[in-house]
Amino acid sequence: MKAIWESKKMKFVNFEEIWLATPFPAFVLNRELEILAASNSTESIFFTSKKQMYNESLSNFVGKNSVLMDAIRQVLRQKSSTILEYAWVSS
Repeated sequence: MKAIWESKKMKFVNFEEIWLATPFPAFVLNRELEILAASNSTESIFFTSKKQMYNESLSNFVGKNSVLMDAIRQVLRQKSSTILEYAWVSS
């Protein structure tokens, strides 16, 4: 578990709570761009449950030729990292 130092006291942060409370859609993807995890807000943005999204391709939800998918494919081709509208993508 990671810790954050505050006034010489160690305070533990529950990153799962932060992940679930993220106010924008966020995903964890595998190399095939399938969804392994999703933040709670994805359900309201994409009108489907997280459970139904798991193991599905991200392109099923954002479009095969979307700007996001293009950026992710470019990052994977170049083996680099980029920031795209509040998203961090790394190969």
